[in-house]
Amino acid sequence: MSHGSKNKTHLFNTKVKVTLFEAGSCTQSESMTIRGGERRSIRIPALFACIEHPRLGPILFDTGYSQRFFTDTPFSLLALSLGDSCFLH
Repeated sequence: MSHGSKNKTHLFNTKVKVTLFEAGSCTQSESMTIRGGERRSIRIPALFACIEHPRLGPILFDTGYSQRFFTDTPFSLLALSLGDSCFLH
């Protein structure tokens, strides 16, 4: 994927600037998030990034939740985990 250039190696030599941002956060039980975690509440930030490419310009990188999160999480657990503990800044 050279974006029209015949010189494919330039893609690996291009310097970009990456800035991380926090859009909000959720609280979750550490034991549900980390194997061997304690039964205490931890804050999980919702991050996204702006990648500034010198030729292509700014690129927003935000993965969001994958479809697997919604299909593999039982509704009751999903409602409990997302309920009032999620908020945006």
